[in-house]
Amino acid sequence: MLITPLFIGCSKAPAPSEESIRPVRVIRLADQGAATVLTLPGEVRPRVESRLGFRVAGKIARRFVQSGDPVRSGQLLAQLDPQDLAPAIESASANLESAAADLRLAVAERDRVQTLRAKDFVSQAQVDRAQAQMDAAQARLRGAQAALASARNSVQFQSLIADVDGVVIAVEAEPGQVVMAGQSVMRIARGSDRDVVVSVPETSLRSVQGAKNLVMTSPTLAGERLVGRIRESSPVADSASRTYAIKIEPVPAKSADRLPLGASATVNFELPASPGVLVPLSALHSRTSDPKIWVVDEATLTVRSVSVQIAEDGLRENGVTLQVSEASGLRLGQLVVTAGANLLREGQKVRLPTASTGSTGSTGSTGPTGSSSPASLRP
Repeated sequence: MLITPLFIGCSKAPAPSEESIRPVRVIRLADQGAATVLTLPGEVRPRVESRLGFRVAGKIARRFVQSGDPVRSGQLLAQLDPQDLAPAIESASANLESAAADLRLAVAERDRVQTLRAKDFVSQAQVDRAQAQMDAAQARLRGAQAALASARNSVQFQSLIADVDGVVIAVEAEPGQVVMAGQSVMRIARGSDRDVVVSVPETSLRSVQGAKNLVMTSPTLAGERLVGRIRESSPVADSASRTYAIKIEPVPAKSADRLPLGASATVNFELPASPGVLVPLSALHSRTSDPKIWVVDEATLTVRSVSVQIAEDGLRENGVTLQVSEASGLRLGQLVVTAGANLLREGQKVRLPTASTGSTGSTGSTGPTGSSSPASLRP
């Protein structure tokens, strides 16, 4: 068998291919400038709302008002079936008669014993016993009288009476329904005061609380704008939406008459300008706990990582506000990478979009909101 020798030639390792230049999207940092406006939807609600109910349980026989009806103090709103308490009154009356009869008998017995005691026919102990029985009979009589008065009061409590002037905003029970004592039957808006209630997200709470000017609009106002002020701010977030309810009252208060209950409204909050620059969240990157961004050197078209500090209350719905300082190397006018930040490395060459890099506006990029970003990036 012939063995054919195999000769393996030695060759040099292939030269490493030149690293490809990565295309990126960038924005040019610009000061936020003027104050921003945050618009939130709201609802017109009464300032004071009462839930009215019967003080006793029973079956609703009649209801005299509907939702939306104005009511006056002392007006009859609803009534329970009076037959429910008739046996209780009869029982209380019978107990009162029985207690009165026992008292008369106890008084007569006490008088007889005292007469016999005067003739020394009975001991003093028997007199004391008769006196105690008479005192107990008097106490039972007072208890029976109180029970009858309570039963008669219960009859009065079967009528639901409005205690203030207002408007019925909701009816929560109908005739024929059996309700418990204290169960809400209808809701009454007291007076004419109104509030516009808005739900503020956690990220905007402090900014909204410091808003300078508040302007309210509603489709029911036909284009009219009302000035408002924050009257109450909830300290606890809603468990479902994690938002905070803020109540805003019109100024002056009499202008609230033009806001019908339940109407939709819109509130514009003029927020103070946040110091720093606004960038999209996609511009941030980090392999540690410190946030960083990629800054593009326009002369060499390379990137370098710069540590940044998020401004106080700087998290916005359309981005994040960063503090600008010479110490950190972050300055206005620099180009910042907004897409693909996690794929870059220090000193890597990048290719900018075809738009001119010398302009003060965006450089072939989109701003935090997704539209073309102007020189002054606003939240």
